[in-house]
Amino acid sequence: MIVIAPLNAPQVYVPPLNGVEHPLAPEVMNAMLRYGNRPVGLWKIVNLLANAQNPASRALRRSWRLRYLCACRELLRFKVIYRHGGHIATSNFATRPRPKSPKRLSPSVGATTSEIGGSNRVAAVVEKEPNPPQTPEPEFVAVNQSTPPAAPEPKSATPTPAEITQAARALAQQPRRGRKLTGWLHGRRVTRFTPVIVPGGQVLPVYLVRRSFVYAVAPDTPQYEGRILLRYRAADVCLFRSPQAALLGRLPPRAGRRRGRSQNNPMYE
Repeated sequence: MIVIAPLNAPQVYVPPLNGVEHPLAPEVMNAMLRYGNRPVGLWKIVNLLANAQNPASRALRRSWRLRYLCACRELLRFKVIYRHGGHIATSNFATRPRPKSPKRLSPSVGATTSEIGGSNRVAAVVEKEPNPPQTPEPEFVAVNQSTPPAAPEPKSATPTPAEITQAARALAQQPRRGRKLTGWLHGRRVTRFTPVIVPGGQVLPVYLVRRSFVYAVAPDTPQYEGRILLRYRAADVCLFRSPQAALLGRLPPRAGRRRGRSQNNPMYE
């Protein structure tokens, strides 16, 4: 039997989601289509959708908010929607945040512009008196003839340009974490949604670290339905190190540059 809808039936537009597989992503897109291309607050959409579920308790409402927030993160990751500050929109924003102004040096650190005669501050360089030449003392090295010299440690193979490009593309597609600190884990202050390896081998984002326990965000799968956070002992959790970031970190710096040192700092000239 074939059922034909009448002409006046409401049409529900389901936009292409560009590979987003989150089950709540279509609801987020339908809620944003009410505002067209205008920016709307991220938490306004999340709270609107969570309240529409009529949760019976605050804990259930918090669970729905977290699930809709994860759906928004997936849409932002695949560039289906765009974010600027606390607002999101279906089209990219025309304006960009202003660059941060450089930090001003205190009078005790640098000289004023009137003393230098220009607008750029230059740190004062203290010249030291040259040390008198010293005669090098003879150095005695004991060599054991019976022990062969240690073999050089094997070096890892140099990655190819294709591997470097693929690693950089994978890092660029990962969602950026916020700056909200959650606690200390293995001597390091971690931020919210930092990936960790939990018992069982899963990589989950951290939501909170408190009193030697790590609370990770539960995956949005039927196995963890109704659960928001998973608790693990901090001793059983390891920080996840991205293999793409490790590959790029082993690369030597470009010619004429030194890793970890500012090019504008006069003390390294």
